[in-house]
Amino acid sequence: MTKKTLFFSLILLASLAVAVLAYVALSLSKGGQVNQNINTATSTAEIDTSGWKTYRNEQYGFEFKYPGEWLVSYTGDDGIDLDRFEDYLEIGYLTIRKYIPAAEYNDINAFIAGYCGSADDCFQIKKYSVDNMTLVSFNPNNFFENTQNLGWGADLFYFEANGTIFNVQYMTADGDGKYRSNQQVQRAVTAARQIVLTLKIM
Repeated sequence: MTKKTLFFSLILLASLAVAVLAYVALSLSKGGQVNQNINTATSTAEIDTSGWKTYRNEQYGFEFKYPGEWLVSYTGDDGIDLDRFEDYLEIGYLTIRKYIPAAEYNDINAFIAGYCGSADDCFQIKKYSVDNMTLVSFNPNNFFENTQNLGWGADLFYFEANGTIFNVQYMTADGDGKYRSNQQVQRAVTAARQIVLTLKIM
């Protein structure tokens, strides 16, 4: 091998090494960014919504359905609150409200970037396609991921409608927990998940 061939071989090898290092660095930087994969939530075709009521927000252009046994405790242009009772005992509640702290954002991706700050703060973000909208959760064990043992607690999602960020919050009711059965809680959370699955932009 001549010196000239050796020289060009070393340059080619160095170029290849730089290209490989650049690719690895780019892959690692993308791996640290917010997960942009969008999961498809369960189809509403699997939910029997016959007899359900419809909430329609004309100002922001979205709607959803909910079972008649969920009581409306608040409704306005900024959203709605629903309560689930069984035997006169509050089991849980679901609110879908304009998210005031996000008033500066008119896009869900801008909200995510603002909410997360750095990519490391939101490494467990989940996105879900529900009808024609995207729901975002920062909880990796939310009720779309864990459908078997939903238990007691809360779930929080965000979506954008007409340039405004809304939050969807489900929570098991506080107090008197000893009087609620796990079956009652499970039914309420399952129903809340089904309600969220009917969300859509009009």
